[in-house]
Amino acid sequence: MSRPLVAVLGTWILVAFSGCPGADSVAPTAPPVEDVEGWPPVKGQPYHDMLLRDLSGESVRLASLKGTPLLIQFVATKCPGNVAYTAGDRAPPFEGLAPSPGCAGIDEVLASSGMDLDAASLLRVHVLVFETSTPVSLEQAQAWDAHFGLSARPNTLVFVADPAYATPTTLAYVPGYHLVDGDFTLVSDGTPGHDPLFEHTLPQAYRLVTGEDPQPGPRGIEDYAVPEGPLGLYAAGLGLLTGGAFEALESRLQARVPARRLAGSYENLLHEELLALGQPYNVEALEAWAAARPQSFFAWIALGHARREQAWDARGGGVASTVTEEGWKDFKRYDVLAREAFETALELRQDLPYAHAWLIALGIDQGHEESVVLRHFRAAEAIDPQFVLAYELVLGYLSPRWHGSHERVQAFVQQALEEHPREPALRFLEYRMLRDTVRDLIAAGAAEDTSGVLAKHPEANAHRSLKPQGCTL
Repeated sequence: MSRPLVAVLGTWILVAFSGCPGADSVAPTAPPVEDVEGWPPVKGQPYHDMLLRDLSGESVRLASLKGTPLLIQFVATKCPGNVAYTAGDRAPPFEGLAPSPGCAGIDEVLASSGMDLDAASLLRVHVLVFETSTPVSLEQAQAWDAHFGLSARPNTLVFVADPAYATPTTLAYVPGYHLVDGDFTLVSDGTPGHDPLFEHTLPQAYRLVTGEDPQPGPRGIEDYAVPEGPLGLYAAGLGLLTGGAFEALESRLQARVPARRLAGSYENLLHEELLALGQPYNVEALEAWAAARPQSFFAWIALGHARREQAWDARGGGVASTVTEEGWKDFKRYDVLAREAFETALELRQDLPYAHAWLIALGIDQGHEESVVLRHFRAAEAIDPQFVLAYELVLGYLSPRWHGSHERVQAFVQQALEEHPREPALRFLEYRMLRDTVRDLIAAGAAEDTSGVLAKHPEANAHRSLKPQGCTL
């Protein structure tokens, strides 16, 4: 089971369940439900040796590429996000499907940050799995390759996944990336709900290949309203952190407190930068920051997030029955350290909702009483009614896969919309509720029941248009 938080709030899995913004139809049939043995991969562990086909139809094993770092894109050919990631927002439509607006192609982002894509030090591997939520055909894969000229790109490979991988687990990876190092270990999971793609996976790819931090590129992605561009956004803050320039870093973060990425958007740059800094590989620097400036709210939030990430890395992404005794022990130990950090942050500043939100997240992890979770939610809501992270986390807590039911989710959404009818950023809640309900029905093999759910909420799909457009996929 993956960790219960969509870390980057712009991550969306559509009603079509391509995991992708912009698709509109619900798949007529459910994909296979059971994953093949060894799937999905686990970060920090040897990668699964996927069974693939090349464009001539010959079988290939992914492990045959061991020895060179791999940036693996999971593709649904009817996904506008995949179109954009493959060729940017100015790419010609694929079979009438336009790319998500405001999104540079991933190759463009890497090249603009200084990576030599012609060098054979990073293979970009396109693994075509789905059309929408059904397995992609070899003919469709060949058309995708021809349309974008992928086979002509340096160090770019295109494969078709065996249909056995076309499961809900893989569907949730679209559109997204896995970064696998030369030892064939998963080092970053840039798929929806895991490591932030632009703040973690791509900088890690750059660092893996060059041994250096990425530099600001000449072209930022339009919906990142900062001059540095997405990788530069991460690199600038990280440079201050690792260089011990804590006061300058705090000034930078404080300047982001009121900043929202788009007018009417629910995302803000402070949350994204804290998320990027609060990663396990930064723990030593984060501890130094908190020790040097113990009154820094930002230091404790970032450190708490890194500790929670450590907890989930120790636990692993499988269901509870697969977690080892040592995994549970470390999970609880790191969760305690995360709680201490967030509670320290809460004591330092009551004018920001972040500490309350992350304490909700720990409530999911530890199965706290609903009253405790909702107390933190009400506190965050009172500070900022549009702070969507808090709503997202409560939706997760109340979902049937954690501590609630679809009925509890629906009641929470209705109450939020009634209490805040003029908050446009919250209109996504009904869509999110619908999306998760239909996803759960498909995963349970009850896809035929989805039409009834859709009929009860005919306007919910329209709420997608209220989310920020662009690379927050």
